Amino acid sequence: MHPTPSSEERINLEVDAHTKFSVWVSFCEIYNENIYDLLEAAPSGAMKRINLRLSQDVKGNSFVKDLRWVQVNTAEEAYKVMK
Repeated sequence: MHPTPSSEERINLEVDAHTKFSVWVSFCEIYNENIYDLLEAAPSGAMKRINLRLSQDVKGNSFVKDLRWVQVNTAEEAYKVMK
């Protein structure tokens, strides 16, 4: 059995009934100036993980190009994605 976030770690937000929102998570590693997507399956054998690159949008905001994002509905779902 793997631990789940404790009640102290959970964030509860009160949202107006007419408000719509979505939550997306991603998980990357920066190691020796290389960026790796940790939500992609690890390659087997002699294959290497794909090195992603840092980019900027038209407003100058930085983001990791081709990083996988997963939509989640609960904190528990987000936790499972990160495992």
